[in-house]
Amino acid sequence: MSLCNNLKWKKVTTSVGASPRPRHGHRAVAHNDLMIVFGGGNEGIVDELHVFNTTTNQWFVPEVKGEAPPGCAAYGLVSDGARLITFGGMVEYGKYSNDLYELRLSSWEWRRV
Repeated sequence: MSLCNNLKWKKVTTSVGASPRPRHGHRAVAHNDLMIVFGGGNEGIVDELHVFNTTTNQWFVPEVKGEAPPGCAAYGLVSDGARLITFGGMVEYGKYSNDLYELRLSSWEWRRV
């Protein structure tokens, strides 16, 4: 029996924390027990950063510092374990970016690279 036969989807219910509005074009990345969600579109492109703790099933919005990227959708996002790095994306409908930003995960500090 393969592992794939044992996998099942389960809806996670949360009642604590400010969950993000519905959106599309966002990105999410895992870091330890956190799922970090940034950007996307919802009646305009948003610059929101939301974090979901998979251990406690709670959303939170960290207090970020530094120069955060503008809201963007359809961008690149990777993690090296210590930081998230964003590249490019759509900053408004029909307008695109090639900017590079990093978010230090230990301090929630953004910096344009």
